[in-house]
This record gives sequence, C-alpha cells and structure tokens, in this order.
Amino acid sequence: MNGKKMNKIFFSLALLTPIFSVNAAELSGHIGFTSDYRLNGQSQSAGHAAAQGNLNLQFESGIFLDMFGTSVDFGPGDDATTEIDYAIGYKGALSDELFYGGYLSYYTFPGRDTPFGGDFAEITAVLAYKHMTATYSYTDNNFDLDQKLSKVGVDLNYPLSDTLTLDLHASHNFGSGVEGLYGPGNDNYQDYAIGLTKSISELDFSVAYIINNLPNSAIEDFDDNTLVFAISHSF
Repeated sequence: MNGKKMNKIFFSLALLTPIFSVNAAELSGHIGFTSDYRLNGQSQSAGHAAAQGNLNLQFESGIFLDMFGTSVDFGPGDDATTEIDYAIGYKGALSDELFYGGYLSYYTFPGRDTPFGGDFAEITAVLAYKHMTATYSYTDNNFDLDQKLSKVGVDLNYPLSDTLTLDLHASHNFGSGVEGLYGPGNDNYQDYAIGLTKSISELDFSVAYIINNLPNSAIEDFDDNTLVFAISHSF
C-alpha cells in the first residue's frame, strides 16, 4: 500500500464516522509547554521549547476522534513551524484491566514547502494492561518520502502516590525511513525515557531523561540525549 492510498483510507474513515448525539460523547483535552518536543527519541523542535495542545472526543461506542497541535522546528532550510495531527480510532475492553484498540493518524505541516518531507498517515495498534501499554505503529510513507517506518513500543505509567507517577518508555524503530535520515546501514535504533509526573492542583509537571542510540545527526540538538521538562493543564 502506497502513501497516497493510506491517506485516502484516513479521510474515508473520517467521513464514515457515525454521527452521535452530544450526550453520547465526552470531550477532553490539554494545553501545555515542553522544553523540547520529542518524537521517537528525536527532537521535532531543534532542541527548543514547544507549545502544544490536543482535543479528544470519545464516544460511548468506543470510537474516538483526536486532534493534536504543536510548534515545530526541523532546522535550517525547513520552513515548517506548525504540526497538526488528526486521528480516528477505537478503544475496547476485554476486562476491567485489559484494553485493546487502534487508530489511524494523519500528520500535517501547514504551509510547509520543502523537499525534506510533508504530510503522511500512520496506523497504530494498542494493547494495555493495568499501567502498561504496548503499541505497534507503521507507515509506508514517512514524512511523504515513500519510506517505511515501523515502531514497537512499551510504556509504563506507574502511580507512586495519588499525585506522583513513574513514567518509563522503550521503543524499537526500524525501516527505510530510518536509513533515509541516517544513511545506508542505519536502518534501526532504540529510544528510551525515564521520568516522573507530579500533579499539583490542575497542573501536571513532568521531567524525563530521553535516551537513544541514533548515529550522530547532521543537525545539532536533534538526537542528543537530553532532559525534557513539561507543564500541562487538562480539561
């Protein structure tokens, strides 16, 4: 399946989403700031701070819609300043502690005019048990460059108290999308994170150390191991 077909599938699913009454849906979201927007262990903001927010509409049927926005900076020669992502998915339960689901995401970069890449779609499968979540994501058109990228990840968000959570993350990233960025022979890497999230009143404060084993990047601050701070408000 090529990238254009994946994009068409995303928009077809969005149009086929049933219309539910407002009473059958719950709207939630968050706004916040991070000292460095990291995705798959790599900076999407050139090591700089980013403003972020999202909206999520969850229906009683298990279907959900999500929109995420953030500021971005991909370095010299790339004019992208904003990323807006859309997702449609489903979440179901096998028991009170075991959940499954999946979603189709569409990443967009409004106004981006560069040969370094563009909008693309990605599909993700999810399995969660208690405080642990496993995911598998795949795209055959990473950043609209006709390159494949797969990601297998595990996250643990373990409550140490009513207001303090231990956050652990590990993922394996592989495919021609990695080789396209870092050259022949570099077709996979791993990224890890360890952090804490503290809730105070209506704010969440988090700190995490991000680690990866990527080869040296041609652009400084994009794949350095780093400490990331974030603050957010959920509603």
